[in-house]
Amino acid sequence: PSSATLASGDFLKDHPDVAHLEAFVVDINGVARGKSLPRSSAAKIFKDGLRLPRSAFAFDIWGQDVIG
Repeated sequence: PSSATLASGDFLKDHPDVAHLEAFVVDINGVARGKSLPRSSAAKIFKDGLRLPRSAFAFDIWGQDVIG
């Protein structure tokens, strides 16, 4: 197993009360955008990462696409 897989197992073992993971990035306006995922996704996220749409970075403060 990879070190990321081991890390996810250690994290889950050390924190049995965690039911969901929150993964997010901060856009150009300082707004957090992301996903809430079930605990069962932890090993895959630690191993492979999490894909988010590139468009999440390009919204204006009202959530509209930025015209460039």
